[in-house]
Amino acid sequence: MASAPVTTFNNIANAYSSQSLAASGTATFYLDLSAKIETILQVKNAGGGTVQAGAYVKIEVFAGLDDDATLANLIYGTDPMYGPFQLVTVQSVSKYKTIRLPWGKYKVVLTNMDTANAVTVEATTATWDSWS
Repeated sequence: MASAPVTTFNNIANAYSSQSLAASGTATFYLDLSAKIETILQVKNAGGGTVQAGAYVKIEVFAGLDDDATLANLIYGTDPMYGPFQLVTVQSVSKYKTIRLPWGKYKVVLTNMDTANAVTVEATTATWDSWS
């Protein structure tokens, strides 16, 4: 009998709900993927009606190495394990960046590099949970 992966496709914005990110603002959220084999993280950047030339959202993913139950208390590297990625901001258009993450615990930092205008960001995950 062949085995097959068991996967979970989550609701949109399950990892980070859709929120406005102020000009030059930073948003941080945490992912506990220690019980997953692999995860796909998709970050959305929705530009507003006004956008600075060359604007983008910087995405950085830091790995946590500790067993504290509170993800914010973990020891995270000073350099990102994944990124920084530049998710371009386009006027009134949504752009997406997809990142593959192995099992682990992560801190994700989104920074709006537009110094004058807010954007809307959200993050969604899909996971490879096990083999059946």
